[in-house]
Amino acid sequence: AHLNPSHEVAQLEGQITLRNPDLLLRGASATYNLTNQAAQLNLAHYVMHQQRLRGSAWQLEQLSDGRLLLTDASLTSCAPQDNAWRLVASKIKLNQETGFGDAYNVRMQVQKVPIFYWPWLRFPIDDRRHTGLLAPSISWSKSSGLDYLQPIYINRAPNYDATLYPRQISKRGFLMGGEFRYLTAKNKGQLYYAQINNDKEFNQLNRWQFSAQHQGSYARLNYKLDFNQVSDASYLKDL
Repeated sequence: AHLNPSHEVAQLEGQITLRNPDLLLRGASATYNLTNQAAQLNLAHYVMHQQRLRGSAWQLEQLSDGRLLLTDASLTSCAPQDNAWRLVASKIKLNQETGFGDAYNVRMQVQKVPIFYWPWLRFPIDDRRHTGLLAPSISWSKSSGLDYLQPIYINRAPNYDATLYPRQISKRGFLMGGEFRYLTAKNKGQLYYAQINNDKEFNQLNRWQFSAQHQGSYARLNYKLDFNQVSDASYLKDL
């Protein structure tokens, strides 16, 4: 460790470890400001304990306000020694105060295989809910062809929210679904509806599904309602 004459900045080399209750940083070399706790690490690894995130970066900067800036970096929530999935980006910014991360030139990898690419991606790094895109689903079947589902989450209030389910099915057409969830002191439930118009594999007919679940209490009576209906007997098998 080399301190400058004013004892404000330290140049560190060899197996650097910086710890605080929520964050662990390791690096091969670092510059550390003893006045405002800002740090820059090279060949870095990090663990965010509360968020259960970890990753590595060619260069990592911890700013005085606690934000992390990562260059040529990766991020995953998998356990150590497990890289089932990870985000790899040219730059990642993590803000623990707002609960958001921003990544640029992003690839999502399963094992070492790239699956998706985004020029820019914003994602939550804790349990706070945010409006935005959820993980998509892609599948293929002989009867439907390529099936792509892109859920969109809408955070309206602490006790109710909604999710849209736009879905493109190559052999059938476009299916749109929506879910609404609510919670009060004595009641909770959810409503769901989805419809596809002119299903090309089902005689160009419109097909739909509706479901409603509700649990509540009145006086000393607890009750539960569960209602489901589909347009035809083959809907659940096909869609």
